[in-house]
Amino acid sequence: MGMAADNLECYENLANAIILQAVKDYKTVLFRLEDHPNNRDAQFEKKRLEGFFHSNWYNTLTDLDACTLISGVQARVRLKLWSVERGGQKTCTGKRSAR
Repeated sequence: MGMAADNLECYENLANAIILQAVKDYKTVLFRLEDHPNNRDAQFEKKRLEGFFHSNWYNTLTDLDACTLISGVQARVRLKLWSVERGGQKTCTGKRSAR
């Protein structure tokens, strides 16, 4: 691999790390809002992150569609919350499910 290819790979890795951290932060804030829906700091952080996902900077870092990414993260958080809520409830066999 040449120097230019190495540099490109470094930039791609950095861009991916920035996007991944924003996704982690977004998931964290969604969970926080589930527990504390009136938390103004969390509401502000959610809007800030959504603004990032729709920014020119985001579009420079990735070709991933922002709306698809946001809705996917929201769906995964809802699924996790749903599975936690069901934890300990009886299954169809009458046994309690593991938490």
